[in-house]
Amino acid sequence: MKDDQVLEFTHDGTAFVAPVTLARGNWNIRMTATAEDGTLYSRRLVLHVKK
Repeated sequence: MKDDQVLEFTHDGTAFVAPVTLARGNWNIRMTATAEDGTLYSRRLVLHVKK
């Protein structure tokens, strides 16, 4: 989709963060990660941005 973005997260010492600018509205965040032991993690979050 035209607004899709691929984010690269880094650890800031406390949390994993990624800079992003989002327009107002509802967003679906689909995340996947792989642990060092190969375990796959997948999650979908709904985010509502108000500006």
